[in-house]
Amino acid sequence: SAIRAWRDLDSEYKKSFAAFDSASLAKLSDDLQAQYAEEPELGLPLVEDFEFDVEMDRKLRNLMNTAARVDASALFGSGETLMRLMQGVAANLQILKGQMTAKQLAQPVIHRQNTPWGPMVIAGTGDNRHDSVSGFVFDLGGNDRYAISPVDAPALIVDLSGDDVYDGDVASGLARLSGVWDGGGDDRYRSGSRSQGSGLLGCGILIDASGDDVYSASRYSQGFGFFGVGWLHDGGGDDVYHVPGYGQGFGGVRGLGVLSDASGNDRYEILPVNNDPIR
Repeated sequence: SAIRAWRDLDSEYKKSFAAFDSASLAKLSDDLQAQYAEEPELGLPLVEDFEFDVEMDRKLRNLMNTAARVDASALFGSGETLMRLMQGVAANLQILKGQMTAKQLAQPVIHRQNTPWGPMVIAGTGDNRHDSVSGFVFDLGGNDRYAISPVDAPALIVDLSGDDVYDGDVASGLARLSGVWDGGGDDRYRSGSRSQGSGLLGCGILIDASGDDVYSASRYSQGFGFFGVGWLHDGGGDDVYHVPGYGQGFGGVRGLGVLSDASGNDRYEILPVNNDPIR
């Protein structure tokens, strides 16, 4: 049922780019990413040296005109569908967990199958380590460790409970759909840029239901959207959020960026790592 639901979601998401072939869409993705590069100055001069660049302005206008062909309604709709799907999978995994024996739950891997989007793995309640995560990972509990690389960024992670650690591209919707749903525990999220609920030509959604959590990421994270949807929601607990800029609810052009926290004594830090006078 999860695969059928994801297939429908993937079809909905791809409608966003009906006006593009694969080559033009890849070029658009590269060009938009360049607008939010990781370099400190983002390719722009300092204020005291700044002069209006006609050629830069022309290229930027052409890029925005091309990107305007993206079907924003379909793109944002797929983000809404992704959020509902994550919650539905979590609810069904709770039911599945209640029907299993202690011996079954103790297995590191309860089930594994291949899908068009990568492997689907259901893991037990032990302390599991998930390296080079891709596809779908559904973990029924335990203090788990996730290592996620940009190449292998998963479609969906659902972890029901435990004090978990997530390293890498968590909920990074970089020209793709990516979601993480964590049911509880004192979790640690440690990422680079474009993560922890970040969407650029895609949707990245991170939901943590409860616990005293720590979120640390680089730029364009923790609720960042640029021609896409980035959403980070925390259901409660005393949490800490740290990002150097361009995050914690940043909506760029045709982007939705949301950081929502339901309750708790929280701390939000935006500490730039360099002086950037233009912005």
